[in-house]
Amino acid sequence: TLVLHNQRFIQWKVTVFYWLAGAAFLVSFWVGKETLAQRSLGSLIPGARIPQALWRRLNGLWVAVAMLMGGLNLLIAFNASEKAWVYFKAIGLPALTFVFMAAQVFWLARQAERAEASSNSREAST
Repeated sequence: TLVLHNQRFIQWKVTVFYWLAGAAFLVSFWVGKETLAQRSLGSLIPGARIPQALWRRLNGLWVAVAMLMGGLNLLIAFNASEKAWVYFKAIGLPALTFVFMAAQVFWLARQAERAEASSNSREAST
């Protein structure tokens, strides 16, 4: 950016980051014992019994959201003013990421409660 005096490099950097993060979540479907979502969010709900299928679905959501956020960044960068893009990058993207992550934690907590209740009802019936 400084050498070529082109702001587009900085604007693309955000998209590249999100797309690389999305690729990492995608690759984690096949590499490792747990998906990246399970490794990163599993410690937030210790002792929870979340089925592997739910972790895989959540990981897929991270892939989709990362790709979407990268695309949104390009959309704003190329179709809005530089000032609007800076606000979007500094406030909008982190806020969207926080809301998405908070929603996941609440959803995971609810799923953990359901799994625990289901496990307890099975134990009680035997």
